[in-house]
Amino acid sequence: MRSAMRSENVKRWSQGNIKNKAEGVCSVAYCIRVTDGPYKTCSYHRKRGLDNKIRKQKMPKKEGQCRVWSCSNLTLPGLTRCEPCRTREALWAQGTTCKLRRAERRQEVKLEVLTTYGGRCVCCGEDTLAFLTIDHIDRYNGIGPKTGNALYLWLKANSYPEGFRVLCMNCNFALGKFGFCPHGDIIQPFKEREVLERTRKTRDYQRVYHQELKRRAFAAYGGPRCVCCGEIHPECLSIDHINNDGAHHRRQLAGKPIYLWLYENDFPPGFQVLCMNCNISKRDNHGICWHEGGRAHNGA
Repeated sequence: MRSAMRSENVKRWSQGNIKNKAEGVCSVAYCIRVTDGPYKTCSYHRKRGLDNKIRKQKMPKKEGQCRVWSCSNLTLPGLTRCEPCRTREALWAQGTTCKLRRAERRQEVKLEVLTTYGGRCVCCGEDTLAFLTIDHIDRYNGIGPKTGNALYLWLKANSYPEGFRVLCMNCNFALGKFGFCPHGDIIQPFKEREVLERTRKTRDYQRVYHQELKRRAFAAYGGPRCVCCGEIHPECLSIDHINNDGAHHRRQLAGKPIYLWLYENDFPPGFQVLCMNCNISKRDNHGICWHEGGRAHNGA
């Protein structure tokens, strides 16, 4: 009984001591060390807490026990987490704070990877982060993720291997689609594949027909020129939905090429010509291009 009362008194004293702490002093009871930066605890107690967390994470779990390091509840058959932990993680994942932290983390990893590989497009010299991406020098060979944040994480986890470079979206698209970039002398040949002669002729005809549809679409919407940054190379241009409803429109097309749909519908309004840099940055930046305050969003 005395032990319980003493513990309760110590707890109350600790809480009162924490409330009466001066600003800039460690919030842990009995500690008078000064904090650094935005932290509420000193470096000693932060290191101690981190070591304790790592120690608990390394402790072996029993069969059927929740895999969360701070939890010892039992789980249902076939699950790795108990019901309270799964509910807490689901609520956290739906929150705005979690989404913002994930977006910030993706940007941090992307910036680190791009900086390690040079930080600018090796073809045209573009250095704006929103326009840059990682390219496979010898095209994708099936090792590791192909694109996206998974590729950046894979590169960081594997100590930034060779065989990759930084390109802007324009140069990357031109190399992947045509095997060359109009901005420089970089080429990326396609892998030779044995096909029937009639198959090769059919593909060549389809390629020429598709390029003709693109040329007519660009001419109908102001010529082969990006309305935002002024890019004039057709290899780097695309058609953009001004009202940012491209995903809904593509679902309605059910696989039909958009250039063919535009041609069949006499090139209706609501579309514009953008380069891949402006198009993708507009998609990732809530409908506003990074060039000059988002002229592409306004359809100017």
